[in-house]
Amino acid sequence: MTTGTTIVQAESASGRIVPQAAPANPTLLYLAYAAVYLIWGSTFFAIRIGIESLPPLLLPAVRHLSIGLIFYPIFRYLGKGKPTPPMANRDRDGVLIHGKFVLTDRWRNL
Repeated sequence: MTTGTTIVQAESASGRIVPQAAPANPTLLYLAYAAVYLIWGSTFFAIRIGIESLPPLLLPAVRHLSIGLIFYPIFRYLGKGKPTPPMANRDRDGVLIHGKFVLTDRWRNL
């Protein structure tokens, strides 16, 4: 018994045989939909809680720091290597530009 998608061959209007995927398992579709629904919904819930309880610039700082702390060891384990100086410079510039836009928008709305 093999796992994965089963390919079914069908004949097209031009007479050529075209591979087509077999119909998906409805149970797996419902489970995938439920996973997306729960993960996406929990993200919006966490953002709502964060907006209500954290200062404006602390919420993105906590989000980015937590993702960095989670993914850095994973990428190191997968052998991706340390960030090179050009990568660090690019990331620093992106953070500075993003911060400038956030602060400018915040002062404009006061």
